[in-house]
Amino acid sequence: MANNTLESITAWMKDPLTDVMLGWDSIAVMARDEVNYLLLEEYISRFSSNTYLSPISGEVPQVGGRSKESIHDFILDAPRLSFSDNDLSKSHASLTCAILSGTQVTMTNNVDTWEAVRVIRVDPLQGPRLTLDLSLDRVPGIVDLDGRVKLDLKESDNFILTFAETIDDRKLGGDFFKDWFNTLPDNKRVWTLGFISAGNVAQVRPESFKMRTQTNPAGSLDPTAPDYGDGAVLVFIRMQGNDEGGDIPAQYRYLIPDDPGKGYSATVLFDSTRLASIVLPIKPVTQALRALFDSLVLREEFDGTGNMIKAQGISGQLVIPSVSEEHTFYSGGEKIIASVLHTGFWFDVESVKPGWNIGTIEPLLIELTDHGSAAFSWTVKWMDGLYLTLPGDNNNVLVIFRNAITELKCTYRFAEDDEEGFVLTPSLDITSSAVNLNTLGKV
Repeated sequence: MANNTLESITAWMKDPLTDVMLGWDSIAVMARDEVNYLLLEEYISRFSSNTYLSPISGEVPQVGGRSKESIHDFILDAPRLSFSDNDLSKSHASLTCAILSGTQVTMTNNVDTWEAVRVIRVDPLQGPRLTLDLSLDRVPGIVDLDGRVKLDLKESDNFILTFAETIDDRKLGGDFFKDWFNTLPDNKRVWTLGFISAGNVAQVRPESFKMRTQTNPAGSLDPTAPDYGDGAVLVFIRMQGNDEGGDIPAQYRYLIPDDPGKGYSATVLFDSTRLASIVLPIKPVTQALRALFDSLVLREEFDGTGNMIKAQGISGQLVIPSVSEEHTFYSGGEKIIASVLHTGFWFDVESVKPGWNIGTIEPLLIELTDHGSAAFSWTVKWMDGLYLTLPGDNNNVLVIFRNAITELKCTYRFAEDDEEGFVLTPSLDITSSAVNLNTLGKV
């Protein structure tokens, strides 16, 4: 039965008391099966790039010095990760490599000569295995260097080779492989899971990262079960201009959903403020304004990567159409229909011209702010009129002309919506003040 569904994870994330990001800008999580698949892919690709692990041969003295194991042409299979320690602060993983083929000769010392007493032809089904504890927290995570999310076999300990009966002899076999790994060049010793590149967007350019491991709390505790050691690799990423996040608690939520039939294998989270800084729609806002205005012309500014960061109005008009209404009333028993006409008017993007009472006072402006939002502002002077007309020719009984100034401010920022998820929400503030109000009687 699934108990870590996508729905339950998102509900946990929406809880105001939940610190999801722990002060980090992004968190990437890869499940064990996905990590092992990537390791297998790299294992295969190394045969075409001449960076595969060559067959290994050597002699391993056993405890007491009266016997030794001579190994010939041991070939390692693709490494496979498992996770048995749920302490995120230690960041250890167990790595296992099967010995696919080779020959193992057990030799004993007889006075001054060595005699072979056993010869074993190794095969993948019953051959020995090499296991080690991999320390991911010792692997440098600097994006400017190479940005690789990698497993460095040099940063390992507790090597065990199951080619002998006693644990002490197995440790000696493991030490042989540990010394051998330390002599390998980087291109053979380091295994790459992926890359975190600097990218072209300044606001979300990674600078460093930390790797951690996590056990799947739903995994079996039985070492013979197929899901024993199930878990994930977590990569906590810091962007340029930010400090590293806080410590990662041991009880941090396991972020790979287990919905039946979905096959989820990875999760990537972004800090909402950082995300908003690159996807705030300066350009879509200008497109929406062009749909509202007549012949709107904007002066646009872009950053070095081609993202629009500012737009200022040069010319154009926002036209408000006229509205007419009829009202019925009775006077002296006579039915009278009065007409009210609210004249149309327009907001002119151009500056106020001499002799005119309409036009822009403070320019129409859209720009990014330092708080992960976009700001729209505009102060404009305009004029409208109202006519009250009774039946008859030239019977305007009341005419009002208004000259006013309106200040418009709107902030666009991202917010969570229960139904639509992460949506852009505007916050509009309109302030108007009358400059002149002229009233005329019957004209």
